[in-house]
Amino acid sequence: MGISLRGATSGGIGMTASPQTLTLPVTTNAGDCIIVASSAKNSLGHGCVISGAGATWTHIWAGTNSNTNLYIGIGATAGNTTITATGGGTTNGNFLIAIFSGVLSLTSTATAATGAGNTPVTTGALTGVTVGSLLVGDADSSTNFTGAGSWSSGDADAEFDKCTLNRYCWGSWAISSTTANVTFTSPTPTGGNGTQACAAVLAPVAALPPSQMIGRAVRRASDW
Repeated sequence: MGISLRGATSGGIGMTASPQTLTLPVTTNAGDCIIVASSAKNSLGHGCVISGAGATWTHIWAGTNSNTNLYIGIGATAGNTTITATGGGTTNGNFLIAIFSGVLSLTSTATAATGAGNTPVTTGALTGVTVGSLLVGDADSSTNFTGAGSWSSGDADAEFDKCTLNRYCWGSWAISSTTANVTFTSPTPTGGNGTQACAAVLAPVAALPPSQMIGRAVRRASDW
């Protein structure tokens, strides 16, 4: 079946009121993976907690003085239309949300600390990559970005969304064609105080082996 993007959305947020409800781009199906990227100093920042949709959540933060955050929710239950953001400060920021099907688990994560001015940054290595893995990355800047993100594997990068409200946030994804370790390089900021990045690799749901597919066909035929 493979991993596929079901929907994406973005918007501005300020954490003066907490908790806040974030609307998902599509209603979840059982087993969906929810990706939330955020760009905000003291807003949807390292002190913020994302919860809801029946998912198990992991937070990746790019580090001290960083405004870049990636939240990954694995194994959503069916029928959810919102998630909840709690705490994290008062400064306005923004968020991106993407929902993927076909994701089994989170394999590894990596980050990149603040780069200087209009210099892109590259994360550490993502390990445990398999052919068909989902690669996701996000970057934050006080200025806009040019170009696109890129993966050291050479896999084509796709933008799942970007937001220019309050700050600038970019979300990238790709499907891996390799089993080698992979790094993510952010798009290039146009200036400001530099950028940071987070990235993750997620394992796909394994396809049934042919023996099981044949067995299913035989059993179904016997039912007739």
